[in-house]
Amino acid sequence: MKQNKREIGKKSRAAGLRFEKRVSEDLVKQGYIVIKNPNDVIDNQFKRAKTKWNPFTKRPMNLSSGFPDFICFRDGKFDTPFKRLGIPPIRLTPPAYEVIGVESKMNGILDKIEKQKCAWLLSNSIFSKILISHKGPKRGQILYKEFE
Repeated sequence: MKQNKREIGKKSRAAGLRFEKRVSEDLVKQGYIVIKNPNDVIDNQFKRAKTKWNPFTKRPMNLSSGFPDFICFRDGKFDTPFKRLGIPPIRLTPPAYEVIGVESKMNGILDKIEKQKCAWLLSNSIFSKILISHKGPKRGQILYKEFE
């Protein structure tokens, strides 16, 4: 039985959401604090993304369409003599955090507009790096590549 385009789109959006959830859980296991990004790059500014509404049901279709999908941060992993000796260092300054953006794509390929947004975010030092997550060759495997 042939599926129509509406059913195919519905299934692919659901698969994308499931993949985003798995990426988020994987980043938490790696020690990151993960926040769903509500912001987007609009006219070379980092602004709040607009919610997409269904005009017929008057309900939101997509609550957070920000770019990149996640903002992740963790305490900076800086090697100090204190850490090597097992002595906790005394902090005289606020902790340094590693802040990264993560865009999840099932195939790992960004389109032209997303590449421009990534370049703008990195050139303005909003994120230290941007990772693109994609499916690996094995079932359930998640791979990350850094945007250059």
